[in-house]
Amino acid sequence: RCAVLPQVQSAPSVSLEAVIDMINRTAGGSVDAAFDVSQNRIGGPIPTELGALTKIDSTFLLNHNSITGTIPTELAKLTDIGASCIVASPAQSNCPQYLSGLAFLSNRLCGTIPDVISDMENYDVRIFENGNFLGDTPCSLTSALADLYSAAGGEYWTSNSNWMTGSPCTGTTADPGEWEKITCATVNGVIQVSEIDLNGNNLVGSLPTTLGRLTTMTRNLKLGSNKLTGSIPTEIGGITAIHQVLDLSKNSLSGPIPSEIGVLTLLTQDFFLDTNELSQAVPTQLGQFIKLERAFNLYSNDLSSAIPSELGELAKLTEGFDMHFNKLSNAIPTQLGIIPKLANSFKLNANSLSKIVRASCRERV
Repeated sequence: RCAVLPQVQSAPSVSLEAVIDMINRTAGGSVDAAFDVSQNRIGGPIPTELGALTKIDSTFLLNHNSITGTIPTELAKLTDIGASCIVASPAQSNCPQYLSGLAFLSNRLCGTIPDVISDMENYDVRIFENGNFLGDTPCSLTSALADLYSAAGGEYWTSNSNWMTGSPCTGTTADPGEWEKITCATVNGVIQVSEIDLNGNNLVGSLPTTLGRLTTMTRNLKLGSNKLTGSIPTEIGGITAIHQVLDLSKNSLSGPIPSEIGVLTLLTQDFFLDTNELSQAVPTQLGQFIKLERAFNLYSNDLSSAIPSELGELAKLTEGFDMHFNKLSNAIPTQLGIIPKLANSFKLNANSLSKIVRASCRERV
């Protein structure tokens, strides 16, 4: 008996929990006939209630949806499952392939398969493995990367090998990661994503709020020279471990610079937000980048109001302080004169600044 996944029309988004609730209410918790809701927009995690279904006598197909999260151990209670051949696509015709009436092929499941399930004879673990993100990478990191891929047109990236299949990081010292353009590391036995370098990779779309889940990213976030639009999410302040480069330059990002970005106080190399369409005032919190040693670039935006005096705390800069081509106004704060290591890389030209208050600044404009 072969159930081939059909090409069906997308339905309105619904949670898997709602689907299970419907089965409980209308069929007494039993799947007696083929039940195929593949290739829809069913999302959310696998509810523990799925393990409480009385039996799956035929097929219960949930392939090609957007089901997320880990595999609950409660599925081990679902022992009355019919054995059917599940063909992953109409192009595949060799039966049998998956000897289970329950299938989750090509969703967004993450984490590892619980031992209590993988050891069961009535489960073919391939119903979970194929087309999902199973592995040792923490789910929070995997979902953040998957959201970036979806929000920024990952299908059309210049380099996207292995994205959206398997685990982003594998092994004990996965460096580089399995997904192209990311770097992984293992710290105290826990896999981390330490760097994302997608500069100049044809990212088209927006930045997802879930970027803030990359709390263990220690090196670089490079998304410059792309076609990103929309605002910088406030949640970006969650990547507090980053300590080298934050590069969102040369996109079409708009709106204010979120003040939350100022908590990334471990940055030591470069802070690039230049060549966008960012507006409103420069947050005073950017003065907290006291460890920044190379470049601070906000040029070619639509930033306005006064230059915060707090930026005078960036005393370690050696390669550039560049805010030219904006709409900055009022006087240049005297505090900027304490940035002593900059030679000819202090640029405030093409603004609406009213006066220069120190000779040390006057020579550098």
